[in-house]
Amino acid sequence: MRYWLLNIFFFLIYSVSFGTTDPPISISKVTPEGGVVYSQVTSIIEDNQGFIWFSTNNGLFSYNTIDIKRYSYLQKDSTSISTNRINTLFKDHSGEMWVATENGLCSYNPKKDNFKRYTILDQFDNYIGKNIISFFQDNDETYWFSDEKGIGTFDPKSKRAFYKNINNKNKSITFSTISNNQTIWVFFEDGDIYYLTKGSNTFLYFAKGKENRVASVIFEENLIWIGYQSKGLLSLNVNDGSVAYDFNSESLRVDLQLPSNRIRSLIKNDNNQIWVATNNGIAIIEDYKIKKRIDKQKYSVLPHNSIWSLYKDSNKNIWIGTWLGGLAFHSEHNNSFQHCTQSTSAKSLSSNIVSCFAQVPNKQDILIGTDNGDLNRYNPETNIFSLFPIVYKGETIKGIKSITYDKDETLWVGTYRGGVFYKEKNRKSFNH
Repeated sequence: MRYWLLNIFFFLIYSVSFGTTDPPISISKVTPEGGVVYSQVTSIIEDNQGFIWFSTNNGLFSYNTIDIKRYSYLQKDSTSISTNRINTLFKDHSGEMWVATENGLCSYNPKKDNFKRYTILDQFDNYIGKNIISFFQDNDETYWFSDEKGIGTFDPKSKRAFYKNINNKNKSITFSTISNNQTIWVFFEDGDIYYLTKGSNTFLYFAKGKENRVASVIFEENLIWIGYQSKGLLSLNVNDGSVAYDFNSESLRVDLQLPSNRIRSLIKNDNNQIWVATNNGIAIIEDYKIKKRIDKQKYSVLPHNSIWSLYKDSNKNIWIGTWLGGLAFHSEHNNSFQHCTQSTSAKSLSSNIVSCFAQVPNKQDILIGTDNGDLNRYNPETNIFSLFPIVYKGETIKGIKSITYDKDETLWVGTYRGGVFYKEKNRKSFNH
């Protein structure tokens, strides 16, 4: 099979601390040499060898921590993937990887490093399998799928699929999944949610969600978290289907306010934080409140603000798939420095020649003195620099060599050949 081997390099890892007690968050970018365009990363999984696979609308890629390898559709090769436009990836209980594309279902053969395509017939002998949006397996080894026609089971040996009837509904299914207790959940575009308990043959009505396409679902003991493609994040109580929390960009509560209502993916890490991928960065929910945000303003190494997929691997790393920008990951084991430099942005450091630092009393902000520039004030929460000019008798003082605060919170500034300037607490002007 023809493929590309792409050497990879890592960009500088960035870490930012959100407050004095929050651990740093590191983001590392994985970029192929030559700048191959990924388009959006639609799905991410880890195989039994520890390789990371990610699907796009421009083919399938595997990453072994050194190289990235691309698998693409080849018209004259029946062992290639069915099409380059891939909806989702799934690893079953035996470790076999399945690739659901817009033009059929494939499974990966690691020994031959190629793919097996499936021509699937339903119970009425109709050919199906195009545009499968969800694919999973229950503990009885039964494969389940959902597509534009409905939800059903699939037998790889006979290549047969059997659709299920859900209350004679003819609305489109936008998402289906299975919870830890082996309950199968089905989400319709009109907002209706149905479920099938283990051992039952009948889907039951659960609740009415939002009338919108569902992008991702995760489960907690008593809650179902539903991410919608354009209507935010809804949390429902498992017991009665009532709304527990409604996170959206228009919320009047800041701790429920998402950076965008366009949700693409949800995961829960080992710290009981829920990561919410939106088209305007990532929101991190802790104790049912948004505690952190990850976007390109705070993390310039993030490939793109539009996040399409999230995945937690066996080493607890969180992989981030973006729109056009490619792949990145977060590791709790990285405690790296942030590198701040002068750039064309008005929100960057004013000079690369840094001479001194001082923390503003009772605040997180840092004052940074530059040798040939102004005094800068840095906000670590927003990752933004602003000018803090020292003006004396109408002249802006530069060449700052030393800064400190005394016990009365008076700011003292030592300069090159300009003497010492000071500004008392709550005063606006400097004295010399």
